[in-house]
Amino acid sequence: MTTYPVYVVQQYDSALPPDHRRRLSIVVQTHHDRKGEPIGDLYCAEGSIACGFQFKIYRDQAIRKIYQYCGRVCVGQVDSHGDRGVLAFEYQLGRVDTRDGMNWAYYALRRLFAQGFRIDVWAPEGLRPMLDEAFAASVGSRRA
Repeated sequence: MTTYPVYVVQQYDSALPPDHRRRLSIVVQTHHDRKGEPIGDLYCAEGSIACGFQFKIYRDQAIRKIYQYCGRVCVGQVDSHGDRGVLAFEYQLGRVDTRDGMNWAYYALRRLFAQGFRIDVWAPEGLRPMLDEAFAASVGSRRA
């Protein structure tokens, strides 16, 4: 059975409050394009604090070309099919409360972990340092 890596992807958003400038989403990398670029499905809570957030899925996204991309961290794996496959994964993500859209990715990872998915890192305390490192590497690669 094929397994796909699961990432938390961060996007820089200057419209957000200073302590929340990096919006987090979840991506399942499903394949590579002809040039070897990773492609996957992006899952996010999209919206604003004023208007509310909605769960959205964007299929077949070039991961490193996602709008305002600034790094990713691998947090686990999902099976291509079966009771812990992509469809069950999407179902669980769709059930995560989106009212706190700023922290949706953390809640989503915690739910996936609790439901038995292979999510290795889901707590903010474990994920934030890795995201900071990925952000620094991403910003450094743009300056070079």
